[in-house]
Amino acid sequence: MSKLVLAFDIERSGAINEYRTIAIGASVVDSEFNELESLFLPGYFLDDPFEPRCWNEFWIKNLESLKQIEYHGELSKKEREREMIIEFQLFRKKWEDYAKENNLELYLISDNTVYDAGFINDLIFKYLPETLPIPYDTNGEYNHFFELTSMQKGFLMGISEFKQWNTSFKKYYTKKALELIDDKYWNDELFRMRVGNIMFHAGLTLKEFKTYCQKSKLYNEQVSNKSGILYIKMVCECNNLWGSYQSYEVPLDEMIVYVTKSGKYDEIKEYLDNLNNYDNDWGFETIIEKLYKVPKMNRRHDHNPANDAFCIAFNTQVLFNIQRGVIYKKE
Repeated sequence: MSKLVLAFDIERSGAINEYRTIAIGASVVDSEFNELESLFLPGYFLDDPFEPRCWNEFWIKNLESLKQIEYHGELSKKEREREMIIEFQLFRKKWEDYAKENNLELYLISDNTVYDAGFINDLIFKYLPETLPIPYDTNGEYNHFFELTSMQKGFLMGISEFKQWNTSFKKYYTKKALELIDDKYWNDELFRMRVGNIMFHAGLTLKEFKTYCQKSKLYNEQVSNKSGILYIKMVCECNNLWGSYQSYEVPLDEMIVYVTKSGKYDEIKEYLDNLNNYDNDWGFETIIEKLYKVPKMNRRHDHNPANDAFCIAFNTQVLFNIQRGVIYKKE
């Protein structure tokens, strides 16, 4: 039975109930990666307040996306919210009925089921009290509801290529990045400490770390009384086991700060970006693309919920097409 994916995404002005869902997007994608229909429901009013954390961590960096979801109609906020949830439910019903009439499996998908469906359900409870929430379909039948990132992670955990990659990926890219760093940076004690922490979490042994740090005269002097290596080890273990020294936790890409004058910034950043993609749950898409002949997606996540919903639906169909043998492994 052929599969249809109906994916949806929301945008919010904050993560708690006193703030609003300011946009809803949805997309239906078939097994050939065709988008059959999309839904875009902007609902941001210019006087909407934002949760400070949400504004500072997210929206201040995505002002163009925020502009795209402005609502310019004549409805009040409550009227627009009601209109949005009604249109979303009608969109779902249309494609649920279509799938049933055409003997297709319809998968309802989000990239964060608790967050997205939680606030959709909040709107359902508020404006459509006679309607059952997700995961029930619009006809009141209990159905499944899936999360893309969990599906991707489960898939990757089950393939041998990833199991092998899982043991060597971080070590390989960390070494490659560090090999490009000029010797002079190794004389910075804070830099060595940060690199030690990175290496620890990348699975590099203290012996391997020492090999890199032997470039530094200062390090060799410290090693003579073992204070340097023991200090690095203590910080790493505290970070890893107890989290008591969180001030020493530094994102991998901050290491670039030390090497911008080395003339190899772009090359180093490429290696560290690969590490960040591996560590980030949103990076599973990148890993799958490296392992399989995935067709090119003509859109990327841009915080417009209609576009993001398409990306979610597309990447779900990637997994289904790998499952049915249409997308092959790379040589």
